[in-house]
Amino acid sequence: MAKKLLVVLFTILLVHMSLIISGVDCRALKTEQMNGCDQMATLDGGGFSFFSAAGAANSSRIPLMRSLAFRTLCLRLIWLIFAEGRFLWVAWHKHHHLRISSFWALSEHKQDSWHWKSLLDLRPLARPFITCKIQDGLSASFWFDSWTPLGPLVNAIGNSGTRMLRLPSNAVVADSCRNSQWNLPPPRSDVVVDLHAFLTTIPVPTEEAGADYYSWTVDGEDFSVFPSSKTWSILRESQPQQAWYSAIWFKGHIPKHAFTMWVAVQDRLPTRCRLSSWGILTPLTCCLCLAADETRDHLFIDCSFTKDIWKMMLLRLSESRQGFDSWNHLLAWYTSVSSKSIRALRGIAVQTIIYSLWIERNNRAFNNQVNTTSDLFKQVDRTIRNIISARKTRKAFKHLMALWLV
Repeated sequence: MAKKLLVVLFTILLVHMSLIISGVDCRALKTEQMNGCDQMATLDGGGFSFFSAAGAANSSRIPLMRSLAFRTLCLRLIWLIFAEGRFLWVAWHKHHHLRISSFWALSEHKQDSWHWKSLLDLRPLARPFITCKIQDGLSASFWFDSWTPLGPLVNAIGNSGTRMLRLPSNAVVADSCRNSQWNLPPPRSDVVVDLHAFLTTIPVPTEEAGADYYSWTVDGEDFSVFPSSKTWSILRESQPQQAWYSAIWFKGHIPKHAFTMWVAVQDRLPTRCRLSSWGILTPLTCCLCLAADETRDHLFIDCSFTKDIWKMMLLRLSESRQGFDSWNHLLAWYTSVSSKSIRALRGIAVQTIIYSLWIERNNRAFNNQVNTTSDLFKQVDRTIRNIISARKTRKAFKHLMALWLV
């Protein structure tokens, strides 16, 4: 019997093929799906960072077009068109779409693929980043490329510029030269005067100078390779660092625990009260105690089941307190301590408990699996021990096991 082949066996090959065809490493860009929308946020910026560029794209394609990661990915594809990358994808589009027209001047056609239309939609967003350095002037579009401080001349001079300067819309920069000198009509507007002034500061294009080349420019710095991180930083909506930043993203955190904690801090976990507010028919009572409505603060602070877990943790840490009055009180408890070791231990313990309580809640709601407080704390205890053991070589974790087992 023939053995069934699994796609997972070909993952490396498929990734390699995608790199050859498109030049894009899709693994480098990740999005988090929250509340049905693609959202990106910095670790310290807190809230969800929705990206919206004025006039940048027609977001009606699909919600994916609103994703900042998707836009950054598409900007790299646009860059590859100008960067002369040796990719089959680039060669195909240059042959079928860009033989007689500039990328900036193309019109959208019904027969174009969705992906190509997406790139065309993002041209206003990409244009400020792509600048051209003139060498022989045979590749750079006179009207549509940004090769002068004025930006694209079609925007600076207007549609009447082709008649004013006697150059067609598909002209390249070399068409404005003759006999090794610039050959433009006398200026008839202030903008054209500025253009003439600029031309006196650069050499006349010659074939000996080599081919024109493009740069990706971010904050005045030119790059020959697409700078994904810098581009993403420019596009994203930056936010001030949140007060609870250190309560989530500390050295030694467990990613899945920290992510659950981050969503909980935002009060975005789909508790039963939140599900009900979305119009979903569901009971409101807490899955853990069945005594009150299930909100974030009740589930992690006021629930009798949760209070027992916190008491066990505080007893293990030799704390005199019996619990926490509010969510903010919980955050302040393990971020205000000065000792890095104790702060790390408290952070690990709190995040492990929050994650375990959420898993317990889901198991009760969907799988009919129930743990007692004693059983759940045993799981928490084992997880914390494993976390500390895996990081025992780090300075801040060297003595944590002794602190936890006291």
